[in-house]
Amino acid sequence: MKKIHLRIVTPDRTVVDKPVDMVGAVGTEGAFTILPGHTDFLTALRTEALWYRQDGRTKELAVSGGFIEVKPDHVRVLADSAEYSERIDVEKLKLSFKRNKELMVKAKAAGQSGKHKHHKHPKHGHGHGHDQSTQGQS
Repeated sequence: MKKIHLRIVTPDRTVVDKPVDMVGAVGTEGAFTILPGHTDFLTALRTEALWYRQDGRTKELAVSGGFIEVKPDHVRVLADSAEYSERIDVEKLKLSFKRNKELMVKAKAAGQSGKHKHHKHPKHGHGHGHDQSTQGQS
């Protein structure tokens, strides 16, 4: 069976770099499957599962953000994060989610209580490097 080369890269590492039989993903316009010889296209990815089939076995990854570029002989994924589903630590994710939610609640509360400081920007003169309010004063 003909193969298509799959490369999934995040800012930290290359997650996948190998020939596969097919790839499936969810873009902003919906789900799609890629086979060798597919028409060129580029789309943004949704935070969803991405899967590929290699030698009869299907592997699934959780992909967060990014883009997918498809060519007849290769697929490139540039993602914010990508991790094999079986390697995801669900408890760690729940804790992280809880912490982020608490931070968002605190930030929202701080914004509603008027704790934002407004910085005044100095007025500049007419190209002389002097504040107009002090011109002519000694």
